[in-house]
Amino acid sequence: MKKLLGFVAIFAILFAGCNKKQEEKFDSAVLIYQDGSLWTENEDGSMKWSTTLSNGTGLKVYPDSSKMAAREGKNDETEFVKVRFDNKDYWIQTALIAQNAVESVVLEDTLVYQNPDIAAVTNISVPALTIVAVSNDEVIAEDPSFKFKKISYRTDKTYRSVYVKQNVLSNDKEDVLVLRMLNKLKSTKNETVKEEVFNNALQLNCSPEVKDALRAEYKAAFPDRVLEEETVAEEVVEAAEENEETEASTEVDEETSEVEEESEETGDEE
Repeated sequence: MKKLLGFVAIFAILFAGCNKKQEEKFDSAVLIYQDGSLWTENEDGSMKWSTTLSNGTGLKVYPDSSKMAAREGKNDETEFVKVRFDNKDYWIQTALIAQNAVESVVLEDTLVYQNPDIAAVTNISVPALTIVAVSNDEVIAEDPSFKFKKISYRTDKTYRSVYVKQNVLSNDKEDVLVLRMLNKLKSTKNETVKEEVFNNALQLNCSPEVKDALRAEYKAAFPDRVLEEETVAEEVVEAAEENEETEASTEVDEETSEVEEESEETGDEE
């Protein structure tokens, strides 16, 4: 009987542990630094470089997991936080991410606000097609007719946490993906790779603003080449024009036949 109770107790502990693992909750975060590194922890507590991610990558953060640690081969310590990416656990420097946020794209040049108040506008602007992190926290504006979102982003080495009007943002995942792809292209000079990335990006269903920027970047990179989609569009237009000409010709033939038939009927009557 004691053995049975022991097995039951062990099973209950294991079952509770499994449930706890399944119910593990994460906070969302966004990498807001180009080429941010992920690290794994060595036995001595130092951090070993593992891989690099591009600006705008979404991450899952383990709550209350921050710690001070030194990078492998370094003495100075930096604050790290434990994250989940691609179903694996890593560590990342806290300063490189915006926590409790989701990735987004600014669709047009826009001025930023110090507070969610139309009177708090600044002379600082965020360039169109900048990847930003949008806070999950609810923003209550001074004037409810204006909707604001709190964003975080980096320009060069400057970090900003400010407010923008909600209507200039796109949370579309494909918009973010295309911008990440374009940013990554800046680090490669291989034309074959560039063209492959461009053609893949052009097949994504992104917003018109992002699509226009993508076309412009392609033409700047390959001024003597024609986009595949433009070739297809030209073929569609030509086919439509040929179809219109065929229909017009058919209508003329039908009208001619009707006139001839009427002439024959008039002759018969005479």
